[in-house]
Amino acid sequence: MAYHPNSGLMLITLLRSTTIKNDFWTIEGVPSFQPIIAESYLVYDDYFNYQLLAGLAPVVLGYSDKYGDRTAYYFSIASTAQYAVSTKVLKDQRWTYNPNDLRIVGYRGCNSQIASMVIDFTFQVAFYAELQSNKITCWNMNKPLNPDNIGVVFKSKNLQYPAQIFIDSRGYTSVRDAIHGTVCDLN
Repeated sequence: MAYHPNSGLMLITLLRSTTIKNDFWTIEGVPSFQPIIAESYLVYDDYFNYQLLAGLAPVVLGYSDKYGDRTAYYFSIASTAQYAVSTKVLKDQRWTYNPNDLRIVGYRGCNSQIASMVIDFTFQVAFYAELQSNKITCWNMNKPLNPDNIGVVFKSKNLQYPAQIFIDSRGYTSVRDAIHGTVCDLN
């Protein structure tokens, strides 16, 4: 089963597909799937400004519950908020809008628009590639999502438009070392 955001500018739809049944459908027009789109000025240097109005970015799956359903985290590239919905809702083709099914997880803070997110399940830490601040940040998922609980693991002016982020499954970079000394640290 896969969840694909329709990531064209200002398109607020989510495609759901399954290879087992070889089908797909869209979830669209739902008020809570339409996060408040903020204007974002991505500043790479003193000479370049770019205004971005964007729709949904990638959907990241969290932990499974006792029924095998997972939390699907989603966000708009131009927003500083993060949202969540259970995959139980997304699996149901007959689902009709219920505001209790969709929730806001929290806000990362000013100038924290992201293009991608990845979760390290061993340490229960989410990592974000921040567009405006040229940073890789982290959030310990056991804490509320707010600016006080966002840590910086890497920052550089040379990091421009970080569009993807991955967890190193081969162990070249330790997640424990990356979060050491930040608010995401487990200690």
